[in-house]
Amino acid sequence: MAVLRAPTPQGLKEAFERAGYRVLDEDEYTWLMARGDNDVPIPIPKKGHRIAGGVVDALVHSPFSDSRLRKEILRAVSQDATIPDPPEN
Repeated sequence: MAVLRAPTPQGLKEAFERAGYRVLDEDEYTWLMARGDNDVPIPIPKKGHRIAGGVVDALVHSPFSDSRLRKEILRAVSQDATIPDPPEN
């Protein structure tokens, strides 16, 4: 069964890199990622334990993301997990 989880900032950055994006610029709080120098850069937060679901949703539905990026983001937020059986009484 697939389970969705919020990605870490590093995990989201790696998803962008697998989709062909690179860091154009960065500061203490954000990576600016784009495929090329003429593309609109997409900011990726660096801080925090996990990226909020609303941020991930906005990235997936951004007019600047393509199917390859969406696939990598969805890969970053999903994992296979087994739900254990409840204990018997």
